[in-house]
Amino acid sequence: MSSSAGLHTGESAQLSTATASPGAAVQPSPIGFVHLRVARAIHAVLAELGADPDALTAEAGLDPQLFEDGSRLIPFSGLGRLMAVGGDHTRCPHLGLLVGQRATLASLGLIGLLMRNSETVGGALRALEAHLGGHNRGAVVGLGVYDDTAVLSYAPYEPEAEGGGLHSERALATVTNLLRALCGADWTPLEVLMPRSAPRSSAVPTPPWPIWAATFGWIRKSSARSASG
Repeated sequence: MSSSAGLHTGESAQLSTATASPGAAVQPSPIGFVHLRVARAIHAVLAELGADPDALTAEAGLDPQLFEDGSRLIPFSGLGRLMAVGGDHTRCPHLGLLVGQRATLASLGLIGLLMRNSETVGGALRALEAHLGGHNRGAVVGLGVYDDTAVLSYAPYEPEAEGGGLHSERALATVTNLLRALCGADWTPLEVLMPRSAPRSSAVPTPPWPIWAATFGWIRKSSARSASG
């Protein structure tokens, strides 16, 4: 799964004592679809990068009026195609990160509300793992706890689909925002595993802005399974 990605968090997550509310189930979206609200920011990001979001949406084979109604469902593959087209057009290979940066707990609707009202950060992460299907049936979130370290992974069901890596990078930035909303603006993961090949240059592999002050790794096909748990 070359498009899987992961975050390693520290002991402040209080994972060992956390539980999610069993009565807070969210009605899942159809398989292969994602709720538009989880990535609605792509429209604004494309516009800010100087592109025509509606034209690019049409080029990706989607309804240009898609973003007028934030409650709509969109094929996960279609959203990935839009991010790929948008990234190519704007020459912005980190488009997924820019979109994910706009995410908030409110972006996840009832899941975000459940996370905000969980007794511990661990409970919030378990709620995300258990109920993500309410918004996203194109990928799976995994949570592993190893002593005082938590590993949160995100893996699309079709990792080789167009835009799969951008989806995963969007998810990494989204989860970072969610955890900062819960833990404070200074929270940062211990390690970030990016779903792309390492840059060919010898430059330090960091994003073009300081989203994370963390160790970076680059996931290849041969190691993605073990990295994603």
